[in-house]
This record gives sequence, structure tokens and C-alpha cells, in this order.
Amino acid sequence: MEHIVQFAIGIDDEAIKKICEESAAKQIKDDILDFSHGQDRYGNKRNPSPVHLTEMFQNEIKEYIKEHGDEIISLAVAEVARNMMKTKQVKEALSNLTEKED
Repeated sequence: MEHIVQFAIGIDDEAIKKICEESAAKQIKDDILDFSHGQDRYGNKRNPSPVHLTEMFQNEIKEYIKEHGDEIISLAVAEVARNMMKTKQVKEALSNLTEKED
């Protein structure tokens, strides 16, 4: 005896997209926590004190400054010079210098 059964499958694309986004966000968050907190030799997540995290980020910043110090200084000097050129005192001083040269 044969039976004919019909059924429909509905696929909610938006729900699948939302689940994928939430899963990816959770995985990224977990990866960041693993990186910043580290793991012990048994794979258990460490729970470092805020002091440990502060030291870790300070070390990263120091290393970045060592590698890019000259570039940072050049950019900072250029930005200070640009901002100073806009001030009234610098404009007056420059006009006084040009008047004295004439």
C-alpha cells in the first residue's frame, strides 16, 4: 500500500542570519577574552586582576611607541604647528616679522 504525504518546509532567512550574527559575536567576544585573560596549561580561563590587564595593555602600548616613536612625534609636531598657525598670537607675530623685514 502506498501513501502520498505532502509537507512544506519554511526557511526563515532573517532568523538564520540573526543566529549566525549572534554566534559570530559570541565567538569573537570569547576569543578576545581568551587573548586578554589567557589560559592556564590545562585550558582553563584565567581571571586576571585589573592590574594584570593594565600591565598587559601598557606593555603593548610601550612596544608600539618603541616601533613607531619617530612617526608619532612627527605627526604630533605637525598637528601642533597646524593648530598654532590658527591662533591670533602667531598670526600677529608673523605679521610683525614680515613688517620688520620690509
